[in-house]
Amino acid sequence: MRHLILIAALSCASPAIAQDADDPMQEGLDRLSEGSRLLMEGLMGELAPLLDDVGELGAQMAPFVEDLREHLGDAFEGLNAYHPPEILPNGDIILRKKQKTPQPEGDEAPIEAPIEL
Repeated sequence: MRHLILIAALSCASPAIAQDADDPMQEGLDRLSEGSRLLMEGLMGELAPLLDDVGELGAQMAPFVEDLREHLGDAFEGLNAYHPPEILPNGDIILRKKQKTPQPEGDEAPIEAPIEL
């Protein structure tokens, strides 16, 4: 009985083995996939300590960056007074200043003219 089971198992496995050997394209793709996986694992293994160091450096630099942002925010406060730069076809760059709209005096709403249809 054991011999019959062994013969049946071997006969079923032989076509699968033959199919793997006949398809060199699939074998090549499998090797490429395995190689790229190993390459990525190696890179991550080497870069993990560096990434940890960068995270620590970022935590150390946070107060300095916050102070820098506060100082630069004061220096560039007037940038909101200008429209984005425009580049003309001849290469000139125009910086237009935003016009301040006069505020109506008092709490009166401006009178709107009726719309004629």
